Amino acid sequence: MGRNTGTYNSYPNALLYYDAANGLMPLATNEYVNATAGDVASASFPAVSPDGNDNVRIPYATISDTSLHPLQLPAGDTAINSLFFDGNATNGVIGGGYVQFDVTAGATLTVKSGVVMLSGTASGASQPCVKLTVPTLRFGAGGTGAEGVISYFGNGNVGRWDIYSKLVGDRGLTLHDGNGGGATLSVYGDNSGLAGLMSFSSAADVIQVTHVNGLGSGTNPVYVANGTTLRAAASISGGHSQTAGSLAGGGTVRRGGGSCSLNIGGDGTGGAGDTVTMSSGGRLAPGDTNQPAWLTIRDFGSVALNGGTLAIDLFEPRNTWGGMNPVVYDRLVITGASAPAVTLGGLLSVALHYIPQVGDAFRIVDVSGATLTAGQFGNDVSITPKYGDRRYRFTVLYNSSEAGGDGNDVVVKCAAIILSGTTLVLR
Repeated sequence: MGRNTGTYNSYPNALLYYDAANGLMPLATNEYVNATAGDVASASFPAVSPDGNDNVRIPYATISDTSLHPLQLPAGDTAINSLFFDGNATNGVIGGGYVQFDVTAGATLTVKSGVVMLSGTASGASQPCVKLTVPTLRFGAGGTGAEGVISYFGNGNVGRWDIYSKLVGDRGLTLHDGNGGGATLSVYGDNSGLAGLMSFSSAADVIQVTHVNGLGSGTNPVYVANGTTLRAAASISGGHSQTAGSLAGGGTVRRGGGSCSLNIGGDGTGGAGDTVTMSSGGRLAPGDTNQPAWLTIRDFGSVALNGGTLAIDLFEPRNTWGGMNPVVYDRLVITGASAPAVTLGGLLSVALHYIPQVGDAFRIVDVSGATLTAGQFGNDVSITPKYGDRRYRFTVLYNSSEAGGDGNDVVVKCAAIILSGTTLVLR
């Protein structure tokens, strides 16, 4: 066994490999193909090996002004192992150099490992800025798929990471913005050729997706991590809305402005501007496996849960000291500048992770404002989730003020214990 001293925290904002003796270690400078000032001056992408195993690094040291620097790839397709843009934008001018990765129309840049990273260490008012305009950015090669991982790290200064490329792959995509200083990571391309989980995480910044097919083919599960804001910024186009197969996590999905819409489930049609619509096959699941969280839908004028399933997990509300645990269940929060119109339908699924007591109540849908919700879940007013070998009857209370609600929320409340076909009601 090695000493295993290397960790993520040991080498922040770097590409790492695993060494048996030392743990996680950063790639050395000579393990990259490094762009030179000459490459930038001639607007040329660094020359790479045809085997596609090169890790390409574009250092900020090659940029000394705030102009747009297009780096032209050679004609035809180009394969590399990873793409890393890093260094220090030290000129003290807002912009800090703007690099654009360009390519001949219709060509593809294949990243075999799936890793594309921007790690700008800005100073003063400088801002690391990169634009990807390669027509197609493919993750994995030679029949071997790879998860796409696009990361943006920095030292807190505002910057931009604009991705105009069409993203293609069969193992999903993780978009991570670890800058934490008000930066924006924007996805503008048609990603209908991207299959698998779309995962979004951010320290404090905004990730926005602007194309109607920006979330993939329309069947992709979407996960928004705690503390992350995903801005759904696409209007209906050709009768289709931006569509996710399912939506989970503990972050915020926010309307990008105007008539932007979001569908969950369905085939992409049937949505409406300024509306989140859940249709047949869709699934809304706040939280993660064995980890409760509150998932927020923000700034949409309407939320219509017409079909699909709202999945809620409930955990033990009492701690060992007799007090109440702070977040012990999933919640869907619907909020905005004005009172949203909420229509309920589809099914409500509740999973128990503790032994309930009669009277336990959970506010599972929290709607801001005073507008009453319309409709009911297909389960009507009663559900019977199971824990162990016993079922419990929960009443679904609509437009409720129980459990801290304000009169237009949805609450589930344990009403009875069901024993071997007999319902036991404790009073």
